[in-house]
Amino acid sequence: MISAIGKTLWEIAGDLPKELGGITHSSAKEYESIQALIDRIENLACYFFGFSGYWEFSIDENLNYKGELKYNRPHGNGRLKYRNGWEYVGEFKDGEPHGQGKLTSRDGSVDEGHFEKGVLHGQGTRRLPNGRSYQGEFKHGLPDGQGSSILPSGGYYHGEYRAGEPTHGSIRFNNGSVYTGQFKKCVPCGQGTYTTAEGVVYTGLFSGTQVYNGDLNQEGKYHGEGTLQFLDGRFYVGDFKDGLFDGEGTLIYPNGDSYTGEFKAGKREGIGIFESKRAGTYRGLFKDDAITK
Repeated sequence: MISAIGKTLWEIAGDLPKELGGITHSSAKEYESIQALIDRIENLACYFFGFSGYWEFSIDENLNYKGELKYNRPHGNGRLKYRNGWEYVGEFKDGEPHGQGKLTSRDGSVDEGHFEKGVLHGQGTRRLPNGRSYQGEFKHGLPDGQGSSILPSGGYYHGEYRAGEPTHGSIRFNNGSVYTGQFKKCVPCGQGTYTTAEGVVYTGLFSGTQVYNGDLNQEGKYHGEGTLQFLDGRFYVGDFKDGLFDGEGTLIYPNGDSYTGEFKAGKREGIGIFESKRAGTYRGLFKDDAITK
């Protein structure tokens, strides 16, 4: 049952890097476009000293600005629109989008909330064309702080973000199962708890294709007694040393075969018992992970 729990988690979490990481689509890239357009407005306005008030400009039939200016720069409320579909509507300060606003990118993505220097900074919402959305805190255009995401697959994440990636929170998958704990590179990694849709609970240290529950040494490696579960269905319970099987333990294979005995540096080494559904039982000496006859 334990191996099935872990395998199910990885199977349904396979697309998480794409789904949880995709929200890093950033208006920071669009800001370069914003600046270029604003520069064109300023260059046009520089022919008039102290150009202020409410104005509307169209340049080359590509660019349109309608709103308030202060000393030749967008300042206050306005709308900046480019013919490729890119548009910013909201507050400006000294020529930059600053304050409450809404930025629609040419791919259909929408950023809405508080802007600073052209990008979301503070509370905001990001909606992507693939159905993904994020609502929460931003820092320099990236999700950073507390936030919630709706995933294209129907899942839901709520928790902490840093520089656009989740670090600690809870994700509910569309099959009803829930993982709560640490994340790294948008996948479960670190201490966490996974609860299946049937209510079975597994708690341990999640890392890549492994789930570990047990003691660690000062370097954070598996050390002492513990259990280790693999994505391929293998399950080990026993002694560890510096992150490897070492000492007495039992290794259960996906097909139901098992080995109980001595391990050394991650390999079967010493006296042990190998039980195979096909070949029967072997009791004897193992060396370099193989039977010695």
